[in-house]
Amino acid sequence: MMIKAKDLQPGQVIRVEYGDYGNWQKFCVEKVRPSGSKVVADVCSSGGYSFKTDFSFRMDEEVDVVEGGAEDA
Repeated sequence: MMIKAKDLQPGQVIRVEYGDYGNWQKFCVEKVRPSGSKVVADVCSSGGYSFKTDFSFRMDEEVDVVEGGAEDA
C-alpha cells in the first residue's frame, strides 16, 4: 500500500530501494519526526541482519508500506 510519508506510523514496515538499484529491503519504522519540510523515519532492518538508520522523505512523497497498514487490521 502506498501512503504519504507524512502519514507514516511507528510499527509499520516499509520497503525501500537500498544501496543499489533493484535491491529492495524492508525496514520497521520505530519513530517518525518532522524536520522542516521533510519527515525523518528512524528505522531498523527487518531482514536477517540487524542495524538502525534513518530515512528522510518529502512530506508528500509516497512510501510503500508492506506491513502494519490498514489492510492488516
